[in-house]
Amino acid sequence: MKEKLIIILLILSVAIPVGLISQQYVSVATFKGKSGFINEKGNWQIEPEYDEVTGFVFGLAAVRVEDSWGYIDHNGTYIISSDFDRAGPFMENGFARIEIDGTTYYMDVRGNRIPESEAIVFNEELALIQYCGKYGYIGRDFQWKIPPVFDKAWPFRDGNARVKRNNKWYYINSLGYEEYIPSRSRSYQLNGQQQEFIKRKGKEKWGFAGLNDVWVIPPVFDYVKSFSEGLAPVRIGNNWGYIDDTGELVIDTHFEDAFLFKNGLASVKTKGLYGCIDTFGNQVIKSRFENPLYFFPLEEFTAENEIFNRDEPCVILMANIDLPEIQVDRDKVYAPEDKRLALVIGNSNYQSGDHLKNTENDATEMADALRNLGFVVNIFLNTTQLTMKQAVDAFGEQLKDYDVGLFFYAGHGIQADGYNYLVPVDAVIQSERDVEYTCVEAGRVLSRMEDSGNKTNIVIFDACRDNPFERSWTKNSNGQGLAFMRAPPGSLIAYATAPGTTASDGFGENGLYTSSLLSHLATPGFSILEIFQKVRTDVRKISSDQQVPWESTSLEGNFYFIK
Repeated sequence: MKEKLIIILLILSVAIPVGLISQQYVSVATFKGKSGFINEKGNWQIEPEYDEVTGFVFGLAAVRVEDSWGYIDHNGTYIISSDFDRAGPFMENGFARIEIDGTTYYMDVRGNRIPESEAIVFNEELALIQYCGKYGYIGRDFQWKIPPVFDKAWPFRDGNARVKRNNKWYYINSLGYEEYIPSRSRSYQLNGQQQEFIKRKGKEKWGFAGLNDVWVIPPVFDYVKSFSEGLAPVRIGNNWGYIDDTGELVIDTHFEDAFLFKNGLASVKTKGLYGCIDTFGNQVIKSRFENPLYFFPLEEFTAENEIFNRDEPCVILMANIDLPEIQVDRDKVYAPEDKRLALVIGNSNYQSGDHLKNTENDATEMADALRNLGFVVNIFLNTTQLTMKQAVDAFGEQLKDYDVGLFFYAGHGIQADGYNYLVPVDAVIQSERDVEYTCVEAGRVLSRMEDSGNKTNIVIFDACRDNPFERSWTKNSNGQGLAFMRAPPGSLIAYATAPGTTASDGFGENGLYTSSLLSHLATPGFSILEIFQKVRTDVRKISSDQQVPWESTSLEGNFYFIK
């Protein structure tokens, strides 16, 4: 009888918590100097008996009692013994960093350890490697995917890595190309749509602006924090409250401090202690804890978790691979006297329309060429309308700190009602009327660059391919090529072909126009006008006068890519 009872209890202990835990949220909480975990009602999930704790990851939390660290599960049971000098949370690669007797290790849940100094760590299938004093990235085949040219670098996360080169920090994608990464704190979902609110300071007060720098909520607050779940903490005088996205104060300012909402709860400070309110301002958890509260889902630990049982581990011994040698020419980048910034966009994979075979190559090779000419380059491939607009607006804002701006676009470009439009990959165009709402007007680029106030602006449109949407247009519509645009003062606009005509997508890896431009761009001693004259000669000859590149310029003085 006793054996049957034990079996039943074991079954219950496994079956019941799985459903319950998946619905629970917990927060680290400190009370009278000791730390534990509370649930969303403010009750103790795990009693405060630890001197220090981390949050739960994969069902495990690192905890410290006096000088020893270990790992507990959701019941407070030690899963990994408490004999470490230091211990951090388990990471997305399934390993945790621990320290024993002054040596740092990567450790899996079974206690297997690899010294940090001898480890190669893969994040998103790329591993950061130091080679000959520089940093680069190798793939799972142990071949270089991004050459070691960076002075400092961070591992990949969410598809990007932060790197430093030539005293500048920026982000690269998994191909090694520089990208503009909007701050993740800038946006939030509201009614299923992405909203952009950037906290900004006016002359004396704080408010919120959109990406175009227009005030969405005027600067009337003494300080603000970012929006989350439709609400933002704001300070008036010494007290904090919350506003909605119209700027209306919806939770009164009677807190000493206030934090962002997550899962419907926000931590607030009252009389020196912390509790939580809901989105209506109701005090859900009384202010009695010594730290801000952040709730996250609680899951049950299982050693069979997929993250712990990968066929290819994310941390391996460096001694187990042969790192390939690589020759990197670190002196090929031209150092100009002026500060240069470029935005490069290449659209190829159109959802409604034909596929352009060379535009991605045109963009990536143009980005490489511009980097070697001293440009800081932001590159975007296969962009949606929203991404294109955000990239152009951010480019215009960045350009205020530079002398020379260059915009290069390869992809479909069309005109409608005398205006030129760049076509994003998600454009759905049934008639001319749809163009304005689904594309990006080329004038947006020119106005953002002109507003920056810099000395020289260059715009290059290799965007005059055949219009793939023209079959649905009226017979008297002219969707062929781009219309003529007058260059603002201090700028040059270059077209792959004359206004109203179309350009060739090329026969090799690049479009005809971009291929010629790449061959002349780095010619020392040639002014920009001389370079485009040579490009025009090449393209006319190769196309048998079917394609004639065109420029509109109001440059004052000569510009040289390389003097």
